[in-house]
Amino acid sequence: MNDSLAYHQSQAFRGLVALILAYSIWSLGVVLFKLLGNVPSLDIVAHRAVWSFVFLLPIIIFTNRWHSCYVALTTPKLLGGLAVTSLLISINWLVFVWSIETDRVVQSSLGYYINPLISVLLGVVVLSERLRMAQMVSLLLATISVGAMLWLLGIIPWISVTLAVSFAFYGLFRKMIAVDHLDGLFIETILLLPIALGWLLLRSSAPEMTGLPPVDIGLREWALLALGGPSTAIPLLLFAYGIRRRSLTVVGFTQYINPTMQLLLAVLVYGELFGGLHLLIFSGIWLALAIFLLDLIRHEKERAREIEGS
Repeated sequence: MNDSLAYHQSQAFRGLVALILAYSIWSLGVVLFKLLGNVPSLDIVAHRAVWSFVFLLPIIIFTNRWHSCYVALTTPKLLGGLAVTSLLISINWLVFVWSIETDRVVQSSLGYYINPLISVLLGVVVLSERLRMAQMVSLLLATISVGAMLWLLGIIPWISVTLAVSFAFYGLFRKMIAVDHLDGLFIETILLLPIALGWLLLRSSAPEMTGLPPVDIGLREWALLALGGPSTAIPLLLFAYGIRRRSLTVVGFTQYINPTMQLLLAVLVYGELFGGLHLLIFSGIWLALAIFLLDLIRHEKERAREIEGS
């Protein structure tokens, strides 16, 4: 029993650490894509897909995962699910990069504040996860805070809604699809690769057909675009690893790390507007997160004592 408890605690702890690292790395994408300000968002997303494939390919080779990838690719149910998740993450990437390109990082951070609410809701409705009283209070407080933001600030941003919905459903489907986190991400990049390469080929050979002006990409831009591969793949791997080891409720609330760091970058580094009303509303969200995390720590300790005593 002690070995079982130790294994469970180890897996749960690793899952939580993986989620925290994933959200932290994601938030730093704001800096990376700001540095690529002269490159159109569609080009950046295409490069993200290509360089993610390049980054993951040697990992797949080194870990000898061809067979498991082949099984997933030849199983219609798994392949269909991963086709959906690849579409969802592509939409999320495109809107996120575009929000950075157009100086709307505060709106994107709002989207990722709304996202955990949808994740928790999906966990309750779809996966029948149950909320403790403190979690209900946290969810209610966060919902009121986000609702107040939309009402008092008069904002109904499509950027925020699209980011929230696309990533919440991405997380739900990745949790439900019976594919290893590494295999699943590699297959997603395989599915996106032909589209990404086709777009980049069209951009280089006939840019006038894309409706976007040609861009002169130098060595600096190539290096940053290549960095988009690991900066995209690593947090997605961590996220997929963590989401299979923690409840969707935990995943939902730990997601507040990403938008908080995005918000700080947007206001303190890039000078986007953030007034007293913003601070009041965001304080409610931060309080909700604090209540949730304190309850999570207390519950984990109580559960560990119960298992040890049985």
